[in-house]
Amino acid sequence: YRIALGYERKVCLKSVVLFFVPQIIMFFGHLVLLRIVWGNRIAHIGTLSFSNPVGLLSKPILYFFHIIFLGRYFPQTLKIKIYSVFESGTAVYSFYAIALLLFLTAFLFFSKLQKKIQAIILFALISIAFVFLAVPLDFATILYIIGDRYIYIPSAFTSIIFALLASLISYRPAAVAIFSSYLLLNVYYTAKTNQSTYYAATITKSLLTEVPSPGNKKILLLNLPACMNGALMIRAQDESEFKLMNNMFYPQNKINNEVYDVCGYNMQQPNNGAHVYVFNDSVLNVTLNQWGAWWWRGDLGAGSYENKEYKLNMTDPGHWYQLILKHPASEYLILYQVGSKWKTVDWNKKNVDQN
Repeated sequence: YRIALGYERKVCLKSVVLFFVPQIIMFFGHLVLLRIVWGNRIAHIGTLSFSNPVGLLSKPILYFFHIIFLGRYFPQTLKIKIYSVFESGTAVYSFYAIALLLFLTAFLFFSKLQKKIQAIILFALISIAFVFLAVPLDFATILYIIGDRYIYIPSAFTSIIFALLASLISYRPAAVAIFSSYLLLNVYYTAKTNQSTYYAATITKSLLTEVPSPGNKKILLLNLPACMNGALMIRAQDESEFKLMNNMFYPQNKINNEVYDVCGYNMQQPNNGAHVYVFNDSVLNVTLNQWGAWWWRGDLGAGSYENKEYKLNMTDPGHWYQLILKHPASEYLILYQVGSKWKTVDWNKKNVDQN
């Protein structure tokens, strides 16, 4: 504002003292409280590691790929190829060298640039500052909702930059066409993201509130939907997250039985689910009905494990696993999910798919 609008120096200094300095003090106060209360220097990770500088420096580039080019919606195979490019130190350092050269040039000739160009540079710096705040955190390379909150604030400023760039086009019909195309693309993917969140919420509610009566049996949940394309639903945990959510959100349907979250998976469509195949009185296979998903347990890919009730052999982490009961099947209510419904395993139906 001092340069572009010719504000007096004392006005700018007063603005810094009244607005910027208090926010800096509050931010560092937050860090101090975080350290005192939780013992962490940075939320979620504790300590910032510089052991992999290329990995840290590549994250802002990948975030801007997501922000400007809507990269999180690219096909997974293409995204991985783009991410892999910036695993190279040569690519990362070349990018920053070019960026630094451009900003130095802009700084040297700043006073001679158009007001709109000056504004673009200002908003670019603000956007970069917000992206760098997310550098210590993990960058999500899968799904398209996980980690998206880190790009909300910088997206506001990159949107302004895009509008300013479009306004620089002298031929108005071309400017309107470019602006409208990018706007509609963003609207489309916003609707797509909201749709995944909507399905995640409605299916989760249905599964939590429509559990068959277990009587005095232990409940085994074979394929909990962990998320819908990244929109969190019910994760499979050692201490049943399903039981926790059910009893917390719907106390009128409180479950007092033992509940075991056997395994979870990533839903892609609202009709996704699994089917089972009973071999004998203690062994069954659980197979996903669709390809492209994978088995999860907690926030990681699922593997083989066992407890006092059963043993799970993870034969194919992307498709099926085998479950071996350690007690008679009559002691359990064993459920598998298809869409928004639970289905009960029928142990009298052997050597046939139960869909």
